[in-house]
Amino acid sequence: MFDAEKSFFSLSVVRRSAAFLIGVAIASAATIYFGSDLEINLSYHGFNKLIEVYRFPLGVLALLIPIIAVLGVNHRSEQTRVQIKITSSQNNFSNHFKHLEEFIKYYDSHLDGMVTDLSPRELHFHLFPRSRNGDYTIHEDISESIETCFYCIKKAAMPLASEKVTISDINEVANNISNYLSGIEGVIGARLPYPFLMDLEGKEKSLFEKYTNYYQDRSRTKWTIVVCIARARLIRAMLAFSEESLNEEMAHFCNINDSLIPEYFIDDESTLPGFNLLNLKERQC
Repeated sequence: MFDAEKSFFSLSVVRRSAAFLIGVAIASAATIYFGSDLEINLSYHGFNKLIEVYRFPLGVLALLIPIIAVLGVNHRSEQTRVQIKITSSQNNFSNHFKHLEEFIKYYDSHLDGMVTDLSPRELHFHLFPRSRNGDYTIHEDISESIETCFYCIKKAAMPLASEKVTISDINEVANNISNYLSGIEGVIGARLPYPFLMDLEGKEKSLFEKYTNYYQDRSRTKWTIVVCIARARLIRAMLAFSEESLNEEMAHFCNINDSLIPEYFIDDESTLPGFNLLNLKERQC
């Protein structure tokens, strides 16, 4: 009805309204003229009588003023709404590329070296698909997958809190945790290379050693759990770019104190004291 791109008097609603009222005024004036016995009187009495006789058609014509004014206000409101929408769209477009630029910088400084089939731009779109519309929250499917993943990890780690455990028990828990992490890595589209401390030099080696808290002893069952925590820490580092609060169970898992995890040899066949993995004191970052 109110096309913001058209001028006011080119709007069909304005033309139809004016035509209708003018038509009613002309029809009523013609009816009065042909249905009444009137005489021409050019004195002031005659002009006053003219206004009195044609009061209805003149009143109809007078309605044009408020009606046109109301239509004009609505037209200006529509133009203002469209202008605000255009401005907002331009701001969102500009902010999207600023957000993308900052993400690429963050990627290069914090996440360079991880394994992903996506470029930084594609990864940004994967994590923040609605950023062009001004929504910089992580995709809800990813958030829900993270919540489910770390809830399952919490449940999977419970057997370690038993009074006695075996190496096979520890390995089973570690493998279950690893499988859950593989699922979330698949949803996010990025992961640490495996084995990520072998044949890597320079920046990548330093980066991934940081995620494992510089622990490298593969002869003990602790290594498998440390690897899982390192993978979770990379996921946390990637999602930390968003200003959203991270999943509490994910944060708790990532902050496990590596040094308090018991170091059992892989070939140990004895029954060992259990430990509550998720209740270990938080590590110092």
